[in-house]
Amino acid sequence: MHHRLQPKGNGSSSSSKAADLILTYPESKWLSPVTLLHTDYSTADSPAPRLTYNDYKNQTRTWESAERTTRAKGSGVDGVGILAILEKPTGPEILLQKQFRPPLNQVTIELPAGLVDEGESVQEAAVRELKEETGFVGTVSEMSPIMFNDPGMTNTNTAICSVQIDTTLPENQDPKPSLEDDEFIETFTTPLATLYAECKRLEAQGYAIDARVGTFAQGIELTKPIIGGTGAQGVPVVRDLLKSGDYSVRVLTRDANSARFKELQSFGPIEGVVGTFASEESLRATFRSAWGAFVNIDGFNSGEKTEMFWTIRVSIAWELAIEEGVKFYVHGNIDYGYKKSGFRPEFHCGHIDAKGRIAEWILAQNRDPIVRKQDAERRVHDG
Repeated sequence: MHHRLQPKGNGSSSSSKAADLILTYPESKWLSPVTLLHTDYSTADSPAPRLTYNDYKNQTRTWESAERTTRAKGSGVDGVGILAILEKPTGPEILLQKQFRPPLNQVTIELPAGLVDEGESVQEAAVRELKEETGFVGTVSEMSPIMFNDPGMTNTNTAICSVQIDTTLPENQDPKPSLEDDEFIETFTTPLATLYAECKRLEAQGYAIDARVGTFAQGIELTKPIIGGTGAQGVPVVRDLLKSGDYSVRVLTRDANSARFKELQSFGPIEGVVGTFASEESLRATFRSAWGAFVNIDGFNSGEKTEMFWTIRVSIAWELAIEEGVKFYVHGNIDYGYKKSGFRPEFHCGHIDAKGRIAEWILAQNRDPIVRKQDAERRVHDG
């Protein structure tokens, strides 16, 4: 369960005990190892070490902090956060909690979380805490590296476990938490596709957003799916998005073992969705939880009619993309040469004409990109 971190002291020397511990920085290309002096000014109720250290300029400095004193013996992790996604007919939803936090004097929006008990693994703690705090039964599918919550303030750390919850199981039909007397937790779910907007809405209502929830929401917001990512136009788009460092990228590909997809992977970490643009299931998986999308369909291979149907069905905010929460949409198109020629048959080219028709159809929906964006956001908010 959640436990209160002991408050830090004021660093006064009135403590009844003092002990020194020599610590050193790990090897770093930026800093030479320097010595830290760890002086414990704690009282019985307040573990508050003052650190005296030499910085890389050999200047002596001090730093006060709070320390977690409940880390289980033999464990390198204080606590575990639980990232649980529930699959619903309307789309995936994340399991969150509302909990009052005295240091903030606010109710926070958090992931389910708690401390690792002595003798249990991080994964075991995740399953136990999930059951105790939410009533759900799940299995751990992945664990993050150890992460430090607020390294400028405290040494406390955590790991995030991704937990799968099978909502068809009898034990997950009517989940009931088993909270301790000092825990006042409200569990709720919200769609992944609109998590970032929901965080903003909750903040405006006076809730405090936990950094782990906010960071996860922003990561989803910055995900850009790319359809046609292995093509001549898609490759530089993927490369430059990853090079900027501002985006994560998801690419729809027919073959994750192809040479072109492996070339994309050399640019940086990308998520691949194996499928085809002519599959609604593949497209939904690609668009899901994404902030923006770049779509360029190979009309030479797909044909004029196929490209037109699937592009109109999947691309605009009024269709699959808006259903999955896409807010910014870029579509690769070509001038409608057949129309510009006065529809002279000698100028008809299926590949070019399909893209031209699609571009005109997109623009016909709403020519003002600002209004189009506002309309998309309104539709997402209204559900």
